[in-house]
Amino acid sequence: MKITIPLFPAIDFHNQFTYVIGNNGVGKSRMLEYNAKQTSYRQDVVVIASGLTDKFRFGKVVRREKKGSYTYLGNRTVGNASHITTLAANAVLHFVDSMKSGNASVLKVFLEKLGFEYDVYISPRDTKKLSAKDAGFEHAVLNEDFVERFENVLRDPIKPFSLSVGKNGRSVSFVDLSSGEQNIISMALKLISQLRENVVFFIDEPEISLHLEWQVAWPSLVYDIVSSINNCRVVVATHSPVIISSAIATGAACFNMERGSKLRVITRDDINVEMLMLKEFHTYTPKNKALFEEFARVLSMAIDHVNDNAHTVNAVKEELAELMLRVDALSSSGAEGQGVLSATTEFEGAVLEVLNRNRKDA
Repeated sequence: MKITIPLFPAIDFHNQFTYVIGNNGVGKSRMLEYNAKQTSYRQDVVVIASGLTDKFRFGKVVRREKKGSYTYLGNRTVGNASHITTLAANAVLHFVDSMKSGNASVLKVFLEKLGFEYDVYISPRDTKKLSAKDAGFEHAVLNEDFVERFENVLRDPIKPFSLSVGKNGRSVSFVDLSSGEQNIISMALKLISQLRENVVFFIDEPEISLHLEWQVAWPSLVYDIVSSINNCRVVVATHSPVIISSAIATGAACFNMERGSKLRVITRDDINVEMLMLKEFHTYTPKNKALFEEFARVLSMAIDHVNDNAHTVNAVKEELAELMLRVDALSSSGAEGQGVLSATTEFEGAVLEVLNRNRKDA
């Protein structure tokens, strides 16, 4: 009997929200797709990506599986390309789906939290086959009345329409929004349009083009959308330490994906962003206090245990060796990098001097 060994670890859905970080090349996106595909055999799966190089299976129609389904809602609109006008038109259809499922107000509340206005609009747009003035409707609030009156327009395969949102007292077309605004609104629309019990969302790199404030807020915004839905799960792959830090604060299960496709738990003790940069992203930021807190911790251990037995002293040396390896793996350069190396050498010498002094005194 041939045994197939999984290429990637299976996600444990014990927690409603799961976040995974890791360096480029460790396989986060492929791990997400592997789990999405496997899960789709038994549950409905929706995959969402902000970039154009996602590893999800592209498809314009829902893939029906044994007991579930697989819906692609990434930003690719044709193969490995994207058309912003198509994304703007699809945003209209996602909002219409939200209205039909009774979740339109969820999107409107989401928009208000981001500083937009409550109403959502639809505008005619030029297509290759039709000019905007011949689309058959004018700029209007996108509501149930519009859907009922212009159902034929919304079903037109050439999609002669575009989404607009209220901002600073005026209606702004989706294509005129910043890339960050487009990504976060598009993500919310896709999420809310598919919101239902027993669905699993797999979201890749939601932080693309988002400024820091929205990255910090992202986990709580998604939590507010999804948390009340029974057996609805969200799995996120990200490079953002502030997203991970905020996700931990919301109670999400967070993991670091290391080479060899191993998932290591990130705990609430690691909620400090500087510590996340240091431990999970192996990056030293200028004047990073977390590194020197680690120095102080190990040195304190050495001082506390100078009179203990050899076993305890060896444990301190193991902690020292592990920290030194982590420092060697840090990404740093220039004067800051030289400063770290110098401080590390002095720190190692201080710890060893404390331990050796104990040996001499004994």
